[in-house]
Amino acid sequence: MAVLEVCARFPLLSPELSNPRSPTVFHGFINVGGVDHEVYISTPHFPSAVGLTLSTDCHLTSLITACHSHLLQGKIYQTVLEFLLKLQQICSSHINSVDCKGEGEGLAVLNKPLFDSLLMHLDTIGWSRVSQVSSDFTVFSLTTRDEGGRTHIMKVKVGTGYPQEQPEVEADLPNNITFSYNPSEGVVSVVDAWEKQLCAMQDVWQVLDELDSSALVLDPPAPPPRRAITRRILLENQVSVQLSVSLQHPRCFPQCHLLGPSRLTSPLAAMLLQNFQWLCGQTNSRHSVNVIFGECPFCRELIMCKLPA
Repeated sequence: MAVLEVCARFPLLSPELSNPRSPTVFHGFINVGGVDHEVYISTPHFPSAVGLTLSTDCHLTSLITACHSHLLQGKIYQTVLEFLLKLQQICSSHINSVDCKGEGEGLAVLNKPLFDSLLMHLDTIGWSRVSQVSSDFTVFSLTTRDEGGRTHIMKVKVGTGYPQEQPEVEADLPNNITFSYNPSEGVVSVVDAWEKQLCAMQDVWQVLDELDSSALVLDPPAPPPRRAITRRILLENQVSVQLSVSLQHPRCFPQCHLLGPSRLTSPLAAMLLQNFQWLCGQTNSRHSVNVIFGECPFCRELIMCKLPA
């Protein structure tokens, strides 16, 4: 019955045929303000609106963004049909109010050359990777997953001169994203450079993840930002050590700085110094300024440590 009600009010919307009584997906078109917009609607608890997600075209997405506060204002939708009717009503009313007030007082006016170029570039990247977008499409966020399954977000801001004008980007990385911008590719070239830097950071983040899971990390608080390559770890009461992982050699011995009262840190520092002296005595060790390089006797990996001042 609930499916028939949805289809009666939205005749261009069809349920997934695999389970017509309790569909988990609707696909078709919804008319908003006299225009049919293609939509994909996931309804995992149909007819309940709990967990509902909606994917649609850029124009309706921009409109929903502009009406977002009105859609959520003090309202919990019980059914899918109730949500769709309210969505249609509020968005259509917003379009009418824009027509009455004049252009520029309601929905943001899109820069057509910018919008056309950006639409083409985001089509190349894939809309499934666009997590947020402003109503005028000048600010948006992209997501990706690295080889270790970690999710990363990059915020992009484009100016009115896009794609000739280079966009501003912000990502959770130890270093700024470095890229050679190509106007013909636009933000696609930035995404390629971003993902290459993520790939280069895999060993660093694996080492840091191992520290986070096996030690009592005092700082940064969990979950640590991906840009943070230092960890302050509790060793004993009143004593901690700050480790700095090398971006170039993440599996080498990290730079260590003991923190706490000298009466407690001095014995630990002496033991660390003995280990430095052991490394100096190895035949395969070498020096570079105040850093000793050698080979771990257990795993044969390269290790290094900084000589204490």
